[in-house]
Amino acid sequence: VFYERTKYIESTLSINFTIENLGKIKYYLGIEISKDPYDNIQLCQSNYINKTVQELGLQEAKSTRTPMDLCYGKGGDTTLLENNTKYRKLIGHLFYISVNTRPDISAPVSILAQKASKLTNEDWIQCKRVLKYLKSTSNFKLIKQVSITASKEISIPATPIPFPIELYTGEAIVSTVSPVAVST
Repeated sequence: VFYERTKYIESTLSINFTIENLGKIKYYLGIEISKDPYDNIQLCQSNYINKTVQELGLQEAKSTRTPMDLCYGKGGDTTLLENNTKYRKLIGHLFYISVNTRPDISAPVSILAQKASKLTNEDWIQCKRVLKYLKSTSNFKLIKQVSITASKEISIPATPIPFPIELYTGEAIVSTVSPVAVST
């Protein structure tokens, strides 16, 4: 059905315009698009994240496991920053990433965006922390599950996962996978 619709649109457009079919989409507006063996659509922004890291000169920065410090806003460095241009630019990059492929940073980015007028050094440090988190998780992908049929099975690795993992689709959290103790 999708193929027929695509062909119809292509033929209709070709009446008035010169068009060229470039094949399957691989990259669009900084978003890498691919399919897994189960035909699920995978969206990733690792190149865009790495480019943003390079713009700020954070290639050698240590990575972090969480996007925001739990003690943020509780008495950090309250020195006001004179120029907020870099901060606003980074917030723009982070919003673009969070909206398209990384819902896991939506809350920290939203919190940090509220501070754009009276910036402190602590705000700037936390903003860079979100980017360091993205740097360490740049290969994470947002997966849009197309369909699961009886002929396609999902295999779960035998090795235990050391911490809970939330799996995302475009709409909501699918499930939380927690480690399971196996007794023999």
